[in-house]
Amino acid sequence: MASDGARLTLRLYNGDEFLREQVFSQPTIGIGRLSSSDLRLDAKNASRMHARIEVKGPNDVSITDLLSATGTFVNGQKAPGTLRIQSGDS
Repeated sequence: MASDGARLTLRLYNGDEFLREQVFSQPTIGIGRLSSSDLRLDAKNASRMHARIEVKGPNDVSITDLLSATGTFVNGQKAPGTLRIQSGDS
């Protein structure tokens, strides 16, 4: 993904409140509370290393829960391990 110039835009919300938008060009995005996370979350219920997004192509994006205590949710449903995601998912 990084080599072809493709980008992934993530918009972060706290409930209905928009927090920020981040754009990524790397194929793997680490999500968590650690300062070294690509997408850093300041939420108490987020684990230090919570989840990972992998981009294999424009229509091949997945999220994997990294055995976080609270789980990872996609569109209100708990994600079972790895789940493909698409534009518009929350």
